[in-house]
Amino acid sequence: MSDKDSAQKTGKIREQNRKNILAAAEDSFVKNGFKGTSMQSIADAAELPKANVLYYFKSKQALYLAVLDEIIRRWDESIDDMSEGDDPAEVLGNYIRAKVDLAIQYPNASKIFALEIIQGAPNLQDHLRSNLRAWVRDKSKIIQSWIDQGKMNAVDPE
Repeated sequence: MSDKDSAQKTGKIREQNRKNILAAAEDSFVKNGFKGTSMQSIADAAELPKANVLYYFKSKQALYLAVLDEIIRRWDESIDDMSEGDDPAEVLGNYIRAKVDLAIQYPNASKIFALEIIQGAPNLQDHLRSNLRAWVRDKSKIIQSWIDQGKMNAVDPE
């Protein structure tokens, strides 16, 4: 096996371990909440040593934030490629369908996100202030352009 093949195999193993840890964490957080979940229980569910989980995620908080990031990434990517030239009805219809599909495909994600919001989004504050705010601003500009082009009725896009 060449060094390149070995590196590719190692990269695939790392990515698979990360996915397994995130899936186990999502399941544990929805069943037990943040406080009721331990890194050991996540490691057990992922069928990895706790040391491996800590290699990928330095703390339970870091892992929880990664789970939230993954949830938001899944949701956002369904509308990330919208543009001023698109048909708003089509884009928004596709977005709603995608969100419903994601809620069915990943029911735990919706539960975790809802619990986070109900609790005042204590773990999402930084993300909401920075990344999400910029993302919403970008999408708002596109919605405003649709309004300006007469493609949709005037609404406050924010």
